Amino acid sequence: MRSKFLSVIVSFLLVTISFTACLKSNEYEYSSDATVHAFGLDTIYGKHYKFTIDQVRRLIYNVDSLPVKVRTDSLLKSILIDTFSVTGYISSGGIKDTAININDSANLIPAIRNRKNGVETGGMTFNVMAGDGITKRQYELQIRVHTQDPDSMVWTNMNSPLNEAAVVTKQKAVILNGTRLLVYLSATELMEADTQAATFAWNRKRVTGLPENIKLYSLINFNETLYITTADGVPYCSNDGVNWQERGGDAYVVAYIAHFRNKLLAIVQAADGQNRFAASADGMTWTTGETVPDNFPVDNIYATQMTTNNNLLKVIVTGNTAQTASATIPWSSMDGLTWASLYSSAYCPYLNDPFIMYYADNYYMMGGDYTQIYASVVGLAWEPVKRKVLLPKELSYSKYVSAAIDKNNYVWLIVGQNTTVEIVDGDIVGVAKPGTVWRGRINKLGFDRQ
Repeated sequence: MRSKFLSVIVSFLLVTISFTACLKSNEYEYSSDATVHAFGLDTIYGKHYKFTIDQVRRLIYNVDSLPVKVRTDSLLKSILIDTFSVTGYISSGGIKDTAININDSANLIPAIRNRKNGVETGGMTFNVMAGDGITKRQYELQIRVHTQDPDSMVWTNMNSPLNEAAVVTKQKAVILNGTRLLVYLSATELMEADTQAATFAWNRKRVTGLPENIKLYSLINFNETLYITTADGVPYCSNDGVNWQERGGDAYVVAYIAHFRNKLLAIVQAADGQNRFAASADGMTWTTGETVPDNFPVDNIYATQMTTNNNLLKVIVTGNTAQTASATIPWSSMDGLTWASLYSSAYCPYLNDPFIMYYADNYYMMGGDYTQIYASVVGLAWEPVKRKVLLPKELSYSKYVSAAIDKNNYVWLIVGQNTTVEIVDGDIVGVAKPGTVWRGRINKLGFDRQ
């Protein structure tokens, strides 16, 4: 085996020597490679940003956009190109072909990519000349920079109150089919809006099939079918949100709590009269679990879910409890039959009608007078958010607020009533006014994936 390997090496050397002998001593073969093999910039705010080279389009760009503040400082006006690997030499694009020395800082402001009214501008061209002096390729450098702070939440007042007069009762919002925002004012009255419409507007609809004693707070969307229950435990369902019918089944449904991908979760009244946690695949046949503790949320329940590191779903709920509470304590479950309190010494203060969401890799809660958002990484230790993810000041001291999140990651806050401070006959009084509708989103959740 070794002798065969040596014979191959000797044969290769003989061929190489014989080929070299055919060339005159003063002739050289220059490369025709005019390809950019690597590109990189000096650190930007202490971080290296990776650049991708699209050889088909001859485009050099960064997948991870630079921070928005790059647009307002002078960092890219004089920055080192620390990597520009080619075979040959590089020159600037355009009429004047000027060689580039990467040891000198460069002004890359013109390379920043901008988009306005659907039109993209910006980009710098470079010429790569191969060693043969003949082959030449032109590349474009596009530096992509965020136009918004990706971690900030931006709110928009949709200027569309539910009613011209202040709403004095609770209402409940839900998203159906990703973009249909439905707000139930009663068993017979529904307000609907398209969250993707060019102009946001309400459409009032008449609801059929529901009795007067429905529990609005128990409304839930499970696999694009809406479920709700009544004060005497009768469940109803609807596929369109307008026409309802009795669901039937083998349980007295006290309240709907949440859902997994294939399992609806609720509180049902068992044969022994105890309220128990329950789960169902069809909303009719229920499997019961533990007895519901007295301090578990029973009114205005909101739920959110997240996927754990081992790809399991965990649901967390919050709401008003039957007992007087001094803190807002979420509860979590992995199966819907057993629930654990997420109490900690760093609890969230008491919020009436709290809304919880797992959003942009954090848990957020709001409610009460809507002056503050609270955040938690895992749902245990809560702290007030001081920057970036804030509520609009105009939302302060709102009442009868319900919330929903659409498929485009917009958070919708539907306000039944606002209270403004005014001077009436020389006295400072709070005046109830029609509520507003607010739409908010953390910027990065709306960025297009490159």
